[in-house]
Amino acid sequence: MPSFVLPDESIKSLTHYKNISMPCSYTNRIGVAISVVSLYRFNLHFLLKLFRLFFYCCFIAVILMHLDVYAETGPSVKKSNTRHYDIPAGPLNTVLTRFISEAGIFFAGSTELAKGRHSPGVRGNLSIRKALDTLLIGTDLEAIRNTQGQYMLRPANAQTLTLPAMTISAEAEKDALPPPYAGGQVARGGRLGMLGNKDVMDTPFNITNYTSQLIEDQQAATVLDVLKNEPSVRQRSASGGGYSYFNIRGFDVSASEVTFDGLPGMAPGYADLPMEFAERIEVLKGPSALLYGMSPNGRVGGAVNLVPKRADDKPLTRLTLGVESDALWKSHVDVGRRFGANGEWGLRFNGSYSDGDGDGYVDDQKKGGHVGALALDYRGERLRMTLDTFRLREKIRGGVPMLVSVAPGRPGSSNSNWLTSMPAPPDPRTNLFPDSPGNTATTEAVILGGEYDFNSYWTGYAKLGVQRYKGGEYAFISPSAVQLNGDATILPEPFSYKGDTKSTEAGLRGRFQTGAVSHALALSASYLTRDAGNAWITGSAHPTNIYAPVPIVGLPILSDHIPKTSESTLSGIALADTLGFMDDRVLLTLGVRRQNVKSTNFNASTGVVTSGYDASTWSPMAGLVVKPTEYLSLYANYIQGLSQGTRVGQNYLNAGEVFPPYKTEQVEAGAKLQTGSFTNTISLFQITRPSTLTDDSTSPLPTLRLDGEQRNRGIE
Repeated sequence: MPSFVLPDESIKSLTHYKNISMPCSYTNRIGVAISVVSLYRFNLHFLLKLFRLFFYCCFIAVILMHLDVYAETGPSVKKSNTRHYDIPAGPLNTVLTRFISEAGIFFAGSTELAKGRHSPGVRGNLSIRKALDTLLIGTDLEAIRNTQGQYMLRPANAQTLTLPAMTISAEAEKDALPPPYAGGQVARGGRLGMLGNKDVMDTPFNITNYTSQLIEDQQAATVLDVLKNEPSVRQRSASGGGYSYFNIRGFDVSASEVTFDGLPGMAPGYADLPMEFAERIEVLKGPSALLYGMSPNGRVGGAVNLVPKRADDKPLTRLTLGVESDALWKSHVDVGRRFGANGEWGLRFNGSYSDGDGDGYVDDQKKGGHVGALALDYRGERLRMTLDTFRLREKIRGGVPMLVSVAPGRPGSSNSNWLTSMPAPPDPRTNLFPDSPGNTATTEAVILGGEYDFNSYWTGYAKLGVQRYKGGEYAFISPSAVQLNGDATILPEPFSYKGDTKSTEAGLRGRFQTGAVSHALALSASYLTRDAGNAWITGSAHPTNIYAPVPIVGLPILSDHIPKTSESTLSGIALADTLGFMDDRVLLTLGVRRQNVKSTNFNASTGVVTSGYDASTWSPMAGLVVKPTEYLSLYANYIQGLSQGTRVGQNYLNAGEVFPPYKTEQVEAGAKLQTGSFTNTISLFQITRPSTLTDDSTSPLPTLRLDGEQRNRGIE
């Protein structure tokens, strides 16, 4: 989308563009971006709505400016050089370089003294002096400040030290998140499940961490929009259909399996996961059972984590207005503030609204909804707390996009449903289900988290989340019996659903030395429980045509009563240790998880238990990183993914048999090279996953056996 930056003192005329984005600022605090699509289709109704929305937004802007005036003229904030640091242990040179960048200080002198020494890192809300003293513990060095305000290293208790002149400076980072690379769209590190934040070059996996800058630059509206940057990700759901289905390395993943700030089960699953409250999207390619535990739906192709927005040290008030197609009006408010003597309290609010009469992706589709998200946080010297809550509602009326499946012909087949040639695809704007009541989905969640530094080496953490979703939709089976002239049959199936999820994780991370070997230890215990219910109504088949769809009449009514149909519990405990050799130029991560899966299914009419499942398994992991130079990392890993085993159905001779949890295994090797403004990654991987096969040699019914295997190989 073309983008024009308008300075405060300039006014520019913009014409002839179908897509326009105009970021500007008002008193350096209010950003207004107006996206206008299809200007050539303006009409009077459109102009009236534009004027009305512009008037409302000006009114909101005035209120927000008054809030800023109050913030500036209110009680004065005590100035302090105290800030929050979260720098892990490692080679002193590495830790010191990052600290200089985050603290924004000048450092004079060479770093020869730091070579061969290990720093415990620094974590907490500390002054520069206190932070320096902390990261130098056990190094036999101290930092002193000269008359020019520069810092330098010297042996502890030394009187004087003459060093060659050398000055390093950097701007302070905005927050404790790993800093971005040049360009700002991708971060230098991200969360690696129970292991916490890791630098890309120290990670034995293929990971990418997309920042808010990329989200803004690409105007990404959903998680799937961000994931389209990934070479290993393919979209599986039709855009605008209310769902986000995709696959990573050939294995299916849904939006419900995205983790929220590292906690599984909290992301909305029955909606296009929006970006309004996302600071970053972190992507790990491949299985991740040890790192994140087993996901609710057993995804194995990769892990996606949504990092929520937090209040920055700089006040923020932003109002964004947008228009899609002819009449899908959007507005988004983003406000962030920090309070307290040292800015220890933070508040970030994001709210968005889409007009329910807005045009969707297909003809006569209407789409709207709202998002409200509030993020509170506290940054103390040792204690850090977060509280996130959000409500998401999405409504689609008049039809949804749908993939059309066509059965290819079979040689010698007399079945009239088999085709000998492929029908021409319909216009993508064609609404296959005109006048459909559509979908409605609502998700609400609250997530509480905390970290506490027992000392400079050990940190404990815990998170607890509660989520509830409910919705209803008119699902349609993909058109079947499609003929060359487009004639087909569709089957409407109204579907109501609900679910309640509770997810928690607690753990301990610490660092210590054993001789010349450094250790980064991580212990995690997780527990997730979900109660789900649904009510299906199978309608009668309707004739239609994929080129000229026929409106469906006499649709069944969605059920208000949604019985409980299943409950599942995922629990596990994991231990991992990253051992550092040769001044952490060689990193070996070893870990294992004990995972338990318990599931119970109920009859929707009677509530009687129809089947049950309770199984446990061990899941190991090993990862190796070798860094021949500062800019080159060679890595390899072996890791497993876990999925719930199949319970054999009644149509098989071994009905009722429960297969153990499926263990998906990945072997991967690759290299990462930093060259100027680029970090280049190449990966070679193989993923194998068990699958079932039908044995037709048994009688009177076939037997389902766990004898198959799916194997995916690739280069990224």
